[in-house]
Amino acid sequence: MADTQNLVVTVKDLTDRVKFTVTLIHTGAATDNVYSQAIPMYGLQGEGAAIHFKAIGVTTRDVNLFLQGCMNLTHAEFQSFHTRERWDDFSADAADLNLISSPEVFLNAFVYESGNTTGVNVAPIIDPAFGCEFIRFQSSGETGNLVTSSTVITLILLKRAGFQDIPGGILPVNTA
Repeated sequence: MADTQNLVVTVKDLTDRVKFTVTLIHTGAATDNVYSQAIPMYGLQGEGAAIHFKAIGVTTRDVNLFLQGCMNLTHAEFQSFHTRERWDDFSADAADLNLISSPEVFLNAFVYESGNTTGVNVAPIIDPAFGCEFIRFQSSGETGNLVTSSTVITLILLKRAGFQDIPGGILPVNTA
């Protein structure tokens, strides 16, 4: 296994929301696990979250995607609370499969991305991971996966009412 932890997550403050982006790329064995940096949930909420997955680079791949949460920054303590059928076998043979909810609507309405003809709507789920102090994403390579497959993940979370930004408070961090 060529597991990779702490892939860099970028952050953009959108005034009432925060946008996180990470590319989970499998560069080792086809069956490796790839993890994002941990995202602190301080001042953020899971309700109204938007998650967008986009396959990049190859059209034949087999990865399973997970949202994980934990209360401490220890790799071993992160866990997945939900398994979603749409997140399993994210083969994206069209190389542009997106799973999107829209915080623009604030009612957990799920929409297609503009111009996307291969998007899939999924039922809103408030994942217990959002109740943890930290969350991260995992891409688990399966036997049929190509080594150089990658997934760009965009996560948009709403700020809690009255949240005052703390310098460095929403920056991703490495897990131990």
